[in-house]
Amino acid sequence: MPFVLFCRLALVDEIYAHMRSCGLISHLTLRMEVMTPEERFQRIERVLGRFAVAGRKARSEWRLRSREQDEKINILIHTQMETSEQMARNSERVSEQIARMSERVDRTSEQIARMSERVDRTSEHIDKLAGDVATNHAIHNKEMADLRKSQELTDKALRAFIDDSLRKRRTGDSSD
Repeated sequence: MPFVLFCRLALVDEIYAHMRSCGLISHLTLRMEVMTPEERFQRIERVLGRFAVAGRKARSEWRLRSREQDEKINILIHTQMETSEQMARNSERVSEQIARMSERVDRTSEQIARMSERVDRTSEHIDKLAGDVATNHAIHNKEMADLRKSQELTDKALRAFIDDSLRKRRTGDSSD
């Protein structure tokens, strides 16, 4: 029997050590004497009372943490809703800006197309003018060549006339 009593005492020691580490009991003295049923009942009442106090305290702390978590969750939900609304407003604004930019791009493309047509017409006109200038230049060069040739002939005829007039004057022949 001493072995059984030792095992029971070791088990009781482990239970008391656990209760002390959890803060359920602050001090406990083991009594080696046998307890009366009344003492056992009072002891159980004390232990159960401490369990109840510890449970009440744990529930109170849990409620406080739960309220804090609920508040944080509500803040997150509220922030998410505000963010969603802001994103929707921004999305509408961006869509409007994109539509305006698209209209501007279309107008700019039309203007560029018109300018391109004008540039093409101007290029054609410049090409025509360049052709006309080349033709006029060729005509001018031909006319200038003709003019030089005519000038040479005029110069020859004038010299011949002057030479002839001088010779006639020297010879005394003035039959003008």
